[in-house]
Amino acid sequence: TCGSRCRVFVPQYTSGLRVRLLGCRIGQRSVESCPLLIRLRAKAPPLHNSSSQDCSAPAVCQLLVAMPLWQHWYYVLVERTSISAAIYFQLNTQLQDCSRPGLSRSSSGPSSSLNMPQSFGGGLSSLEGLPAPGFPLSAANMSWVDPTILQPSCWPIRPTLRNELDTFSVHFYIFFGPNVVVPPDRSALFSINLLPVLDSGGVLNLEIRLNTSSAQGENLTVFGCLNHGVPLISGDNLSISCQTDSHSGFPLSVNITHGISRLRIPYPQTGTWYLNLRSLCSSEHG
Repeated sequence: TCGSRCRVFVPQYTSGLRVRLLGCRIGQRSVESCPLLIRLRAKAPPLHNSSSQDCSAPAVCQLLVAMPLWQHWYYVLVERTSISAAIYFQLNTQLQDCSRPGLSRSSSGPSSSLNMPQSFGGGLSSLEGLPAPGFPLSAANMSWVDPTILQPSCWPIRPTLRNELDTFSVHFYIFFGPNVVVPPDRSALFSINLLPVLDSGGVLNLEIRLNTSSAQGENLTVFGCLNHGVPLISGDNLSISCQTDSHSGFPLSVNITHGISRLRIPYPQTGTWYLNLRSLCSSEHG
């Protein structure tokens, strides 16, 4: 148990966070309906309007966060809803780790290798039994369990190479580009790293072009979303969104009629930006 307040750190390449309340007891009696409420919030302790889950219903009491904020603390608050007797419980926190499939995440910083695409594929870390109040969760507590519990799935992220054109200009190249293939069943993700000093200020320009010669006879649209800090992978086979409850990115799209789309972002925030591309197409013959 961890008392009524806990926090969990979400590292890079985490695609999901789950917080569950287990083993509820009132005194010495185990109960299915637990008179508790879980609240969850990023960066600061939860407020009255933060994400919450009432555990009084006799079902699994949990909160799920798809694509949580990377490199931030998430704060968990457990509140009573009615009874004043002593209530005992356990909190279980799981992170969908997409950094290296099947391997636990080390406590060291990100890899210094920038010349190979980064892996963004499966593995789930579980933290069983949180520490005492005021003590953060650490990677040393993690153990690997079923990687399919949390969604969304993990996708490969293709990094970019920077080329210093002159003192005030930087061009970013896509590995094995400039042409890229956007799969029909998932997103294509690319990362752009803006350095804290060298890339401060200025304007971030992004342009995508649709190769219309390879899309003849189809109603094809490619949607894009550029977001800072964490990729946005929301939407389904019919649409794509550039906004979630906790994130908001810059949208763009191209199709057969309008084959070029451009973004200009003045004074972009330094750090890593992620471009998510998703294709939606339907044949003229159905």
